[in-house]
Amino acid sequence: MFFIGIYTAPDNAQTGLVIIDKFLKNIKHHYRLVTAWEPPLAGIEKTIADHYNNPSYMTRKRVFSQDKRPAKDVNAHPTLIMASLDTDKGSCRKLRDEHIPVEYVRVTQNPAVTIEEPGKAGVGRDFSVPETAFGDTLQQVLQQKRLCGLAENLESIPTALQDFLSQAVNSPAIAFPAEWPATASALAAILWFRENNRYTRTYRTSSTRTRRFG
Repeated sequence: MFFIGIYTAPDNAQTGLVIIDKFLKNIKHHYRLVTAWEPPLAGIEKTIADHYNNPSYMTRKRVFSQDKRPAKDVNAHPTLIMASLDTDKGSCRKLRDEHIPVEYVRVTQNPAVTIEEPGKAGVGRDFSVPETAFGDTLQQVLQQKRLCGLAENLESIPTALQDFLSQAVNSPAIAFPAEWPATASALAAILWFRENNRYTRTYRTSSTRTRRFG
């Protein structure tokens, strides 16, 4: 299952985009780093939408109905996680308006995690997450050696992200996310989301009912 992480730095100074493939190994989530780069902010919504709809990042899932209808296979799009230090959700709103669900994560100095559920199913949730949680989750995954693919995809991984990950694994404390490469923050957004939230998707079983599966 693929996840796409996007991070926009304050004042739109940097934008990072990371794609990972999540898989299970020894009953734990592992993550293969597929690619990472810093796309231009202009046209970022189209860039995200193009990757969201790219068949290379879709997986097939068998869905079982609760109303005795036959099971069916559906295409599961990648999950989008967009993170920022700002309150501006312009790109997130534009994508949601185009019926592309986005899990939005605002990184704050508040020690509590808050979740705002959407008014309707399938658009994504809004999270406020303490900055320390990003660093703690990233470091935990690195130390447990559950992030792979770096050595195999060196040409697709920016040098700044390679250097950051090699230092972060043994660092006693990871710096405030504002100082990270934008791609590191995009990666951390994916890891925090998947490590701390049960992933679900929604499909419609009739004109009045929806069902969630994960």
